[in-house]
Amino acid sequence: MARILPRFVRRLRHRGVRASRLALVTYVGKLLGVDHAHPSPAHALHVLVARLDRAADRILSERAGLTYTRFLALLTIDRLGPCTQRAVADELAVSEPSASRILTSLSADGLVEVARIPGSGNRRTVTLTDKGGRLLADCSQVLEEAFASLADSAGIQLSDIEEPVQRLLAVLP
Repeated sequence: MARILPRFVRRLRHRGVRASRLALVTYVGKLLGVDHAHPSPAHALHVLVARLDRAADRILSERAGLTYTRFLALLTIDRLGPCTQRAVADELAVSEPSASRILTSLSADGLVEVARIPGSGNRRTVTLTDKGGRLLADCSQVLEEAFASLADSAGIQLSDIEEPVQRLLAVLP
């Protein structure tokens, strides 16, 4: 069943069904009698990550007018330093045209500077501006506070989950 569901979801998407992967998997699971009231730890973790991403998107949109994807692009450029558009696309796991759209919007807002690399055809270098750096710092603080508040309301010490999370990240490609 674990291999059948993703294939079926891809077929639904190919036929034009527009929904998130999680929504489709949940729907198909219900049709097949999979008990989502008691999800596996892997599924529960997937749901948690998806909800955290949506919450981050909502928080950043309300407080800074920035989507979570655009925030991740700023974070990537800050971490990598001046880099190519392709490097940003690779780090965000998006296509180059998608990265180009994200970077164009960030550039229009004065958060990054995108410049052609002379003599390299269509390659571009991306640099974080001072304005982008300040917004990144502010948004990072907002998300840290929101996550700390969430963990506190659930009775979780962030120090308790830091080590297992780092171990999982270390073994992922």
